[in-house]
Amino acid sequence: MEIGFAMRFNQESIRRFAVAAVFPALMCFAPSAPALTVTYGWVNAAGSNGVGSITFNSAGITNPASFSGVAFTNISGLSYKWTNGSSTRSITLSDVTFWQVPFNFSASGGFLTTQFNAADFPTNSFSLQGAPNPALSLNSLAAPFTDSDSGFWQLQAVPPTVPLPGALALLASGVALFAGVARRRHGG
Repeated sequence: MEIGFAMRFNQESIRRFAVAAVFPALMCFAPSAPALTVTYGWVNAAGSNGVGSITFNSAGITNPASFSGVAFTNISGLSYKWTNGSSTRSITLSDVTFWQVPFNFSASGGFLTTQFNAADFPTNSFSLQGAPNPALSLNSLAAPFTDSDSGFWQLQAVPPTVPLPGALALLASGVALFAGVARRRHGG
């Protein structure tokens, strides 16, 4: 009887160890990396009044301030608004076509460094541009609301991310530990 108890205890100990330690540890090494969402906002030069942002969502971005090789297809949001005092016009991602594609976006020191041109094809009344900082980019609006803004695209606040596989591993190990303690106290 003692051998059966010892065997049951050892099997039970091994099962608890596997659930409480090994499984969550393996989940920490899950191969999928979460995509990082990063927004670059338009910063006006003197005399300009545009407002805009470009949002990237890519697992290839590990440092929001400096990255390279992020495809234009990883742009999840884009907006820009011109105001010239008497009229306002705006565009979103669905309005524009990127020229010179396929190409990849890059950033350095918190500034977009990719030279790009995006326009609302086929009318081309809107044109968004990017130039390597410190060179100024020029965004323009064609007639009848002629306006142009100069400035650059700079990193905005980055929301904090918690890797899901790591969070799940901690939750699973905690639940397994409490279940084991409760089971032992109630004689099960």
